[in-house]
Amino acid sequence: MSSCCNGRRAAALAGPAGAWVEFQYVGAQAMTVFGTHTRIRYRFPGPGARIAVDPRDAAGIEGVPHVRRVPRPLPGRSG
Repeated sequence: MSSCCNGRRAAALAGPAGAWVEFQYVGAQAMTVFGTHTRIRYRFPGPGARIAVDPRDAAGIEGVPHVRRVPRPLPGRSG
């Protein structure tokens, strides 16, 4: 069963490429945080989990302990 926020987030992910910011959780167990701007619920199911975050929420998520922003590769460069 999905919540309204998960459905809204899934619809937004289908938007323009690069519109979302990726974060990785480096803590010990699952964690849920809420976007400060959109109020979207972001769920990190466990250590190493990566999720896409609305760019309007990125500044607030950056302040959460054990959450790191994943750098984007430079255009034209591969792995």
